[in-house]
Amino acid sequence: MTIRVVRVRRIVQSLLPLSLIGLLSGCGAEAVGGVELSWASDPIYCEEPTRTVTEECNGRDDNCDGIVDRDLVISECTKQLVSFVGELARAQSDTKSTERVSPLGCPKESGLGERERNVYSFTGPLPTACNHMIADDCADPARKNYWVMVLANQVDPSASTYQVMWAKDPSQYQRFHGCAPDGFDGPGSRIPKNLQPLSDVNGDGKIGDCIEHHSGKLWFEFGDPASPTRLRLKDITAVRSPRVTTKESLSSAEQVLSREQDQPTHLAVDVRLPDGVWMPVRLNADFQAPHLRWKEVLSCQ
Repeated sequence: MTIRVVRVRRIVQSLLPLSLIGLLSGCGAEAVGGVELSWASDPIYCEEPTRTVTEECNGRDDNCDGIVDRDLVISECTKQLVSFVGELARAQSDTKSTERVSPLGCPKESGLGERERNVYSFTGPLPTACNHMIADDCADPARKNYWVMVLANQVDPSASTYQVMWAKDPSQYQRFHGCAPDGFDGPGSRIPKNLQPLSDVNGDGKIGDCIEHHSGKLWFEFGDPASPTRLRLKDITAVRSPRVTTKESLSSAEQVLSREQDQPTHLAVDVRLPDGVWMPVRLNADFQAPHLRWKEVLSCQ
């Protein structure tokens, strides 16, 4: 369902409960798409606008979720990935109003690129610990990062999905009309930014046996989770504040908690619309496998 920017605020207010819009004071204001959480023992503190969104391990329930010694927070991997999306959103916003004959082109090393007009990509490093599926010879200790491309194809004005991918060969990136990573993992490294194994790490007598190509999708949505409305890429000018909206799994069995960390569920961000209004939305994704640890447990013990 496509929305017009001039009607966004009216539509959001009609489709979202007040707790999803983020206008309530106290803990409910953080639960975008989640449930309101208890105030524990200090409701006055929980009303303060300066309270933190994560536990600070000071013996007080800093984020008002009813749990003092643990928290479920956004992983560093997710923060980095969302920052790549933010780079694309800012670039799209900055170049939208300019008259350009040629695309920006692709960077020599990595970063923001535009291989074709209105097809933006940002390639950057995620630590190898972020990816659960790269194993065997691609787990070479000399590899510090695996290089992920996030792509926004705005040739279709109604597009609402970012492509996320990593691959072995530049042609696999170019198939999506994006800029492939170029160069090596770091200073003095022999490990290329593409997923090319160079040594027999797992000792099976051959160099290979790693997942060399995968792509996924990421998008922002609001409204009824059963029938959500997606934001169009052209209407996203900046992204900030990735966060976890529901902490219920902290009270679940370890297997359930571990599965929750691997799923792109109960996540939210703020996106800035073309009129400058910041809008809280749900972050959703489809990687078809637990390729990324989206959340992590913060323990105070």
